[in-house]
Amino acid sequence: MGKLRHVVPSFEVLVNIMAVGSGVFLFLLLLINGPGVSPDSVDYIATARNLIAGNGFTTYDASPFVSFMPLYPTLLALLMFLGLSVSQSASLIAALSYGGMVYVSGRIFNSCIRNVPLKFFMFAVLIWGISIPRIAVNVWTEMPFLFFTVCFLWMSIRYMGKTTTSLRYVAVTAGFGLLTRSVGLFFIPSIVMVYFLRWKRAWRKNIFSLFESLIITCFVPVLWVLGNFIRADTLLGERGVSTYSIQEVGNTIFYVMGSWFIPTVLPDLLLTLVGAGIVVVCVIISTLTFFPHKTRINFPPFVVISAFTAILFLAVMSYSSSTVALDLLGDRHVSPIYPLVVFLFAGLIDSMSLHRLWFFSRRFIRGVIVLGCIIWLIYPIRNAIRIYQSLVRDSYAYNAHIWYDSELIDYAHTLDDSPDTFIVSNMPDAIFFHTGLTVHLVPRKTYYNSPSVPDNEFAAIDTALESGQKVLLIWFEDKNSRDYVYTPEELPNKYKVKTTFNGLEGFAAELKTR
Repeated sequence: MGKLRHVVPSFEVLVNIMAVGSGVFLFLLLLINGPGVSPDSVDYIATARNLIAGNGFTTYDASPFVSFMPLYPTLLALLMFLGLSVSQSASLIAALSYGGMVYVSGRIFNSCIRNVPLKFFMFAVLIWGISIPRIAVNVWTEMPFLFFTVCFLWMSIRYMGKTTTSLRYVAVTAGFGLLTRSVGLFFIPSIVMVYFLRWKRAWRKNIFSLFESLIITCFVPVLWVLGNFIRADTLLGERGVSTYSIQEVGNTIFYVMGSWFIPTVLPDLLLTLVGAGIVVVCVIISTLTFFPHKTRINFPPFVVISAFTAILFLAVMSYSSSTVALDLLGDRHVSPIYPLVVFLFAGLIDSMSLHRLWFFSRRFIRGVIVLGCIIWLIYPIRNAIRIYQSLVRDSYAYNAHIWYDSELIDYAHTLDDSPDTFIVSNMPDAIFFHTGLTVHLVPRKTYYNSPSVPDNEFAAIDTALESGQKVLLIWFEDKNSRDYVYTPEELPNKYKVKTTFNGLEGFAAELKTR
């Protein structure tokens, strides 16, 4: 191992180079065609534009921005106010978050992993991880949230190692995470866990620092949620009842976590079992850590924190997805714990590599681990290259070329954002992103994928007609991804539909009272 130290750069130097290089690479890559823009991306972009225009936290249909936390659109607005475009602002946030995550992760590996070759390979595993490229190339909150999650782990490690005696640093990173995504609620019990792991039986000694830290973490998010209730009579937006059972959610989470480590061409059951095994390991480590002192197994602090935090995150996500009408959890939603899982297994493998296993020598075990890492890295690197090559050819979702060539988008460009016109569409976010028009969603039959039925869905259109506004429907036939809204065929029962524009992908029509 001594020789290896002389033939490779210092790990800290490598971390610095990779952090800067990763951020610059991602920023330049995203500038080619711009980052991907999904429906919730448009919410962030519209809110940022409205903040700059002095309209407060309102989204593309002029309704209050209450379904998400405020930090990401605020950062977008700040960068746009400084003169950057939407694409440049989102790309810069993604690049800084990615580079920051790489830097902090490198610091964690350098301070916690003793096996030098393992440091390098697990660092590569994290940077090229299956879930990282997917979330880094879109206008999503996941990349900043992932950065704050890794920072939370780093501050917790320093607190546990008595490098800093203040829990405030842990609380601040947790607070930023909670302001980025509401699932950051898991940071609250995580802070409590970190405190008790540090002080153990002497927990009464600094109990006020725990209360202070919880206040630091929760103060601004609580103000935001209360503000939502005052502005829109809701804490975190309209939510219907979920159609997914806790078992369906759990199986999906296991499958996603399994896909991080073995190719998806293998049987689904195998991926699900691998993911379930990872969760079981986290549960076992968390449980054994809090056994009575004489029987407790002493895992490294960063392994315990990673395992416990991952379990808390999955608990919050599972509960949310099984009770509230959201998308069935996918790689994007579970991605924030990917670094935690990597740190956890890096710590366990590191401990194994420093001991004899049966009749195998430590050198043999280290060699097997290094060879396994080299072979395994082929899988995530191929995936990352495929994603980056795809982005060079075209961006994703609403930022793809197909939307720039849309006839209906061209038609919408001819319209004025006038108070005399009330526009509804099944793709209002896409129209806003490309034209800046204020567009409302066609009345819904249910809340998203929930059986719950919303009230007074036609009230906005009826009010517009009664006030003499022109109500215009823009319907995308071939791009309709919202099967929970009323179709044009169902609207004539209530309105007269007069077509004003026909195209290959849909049409525009004026709605009038019968």
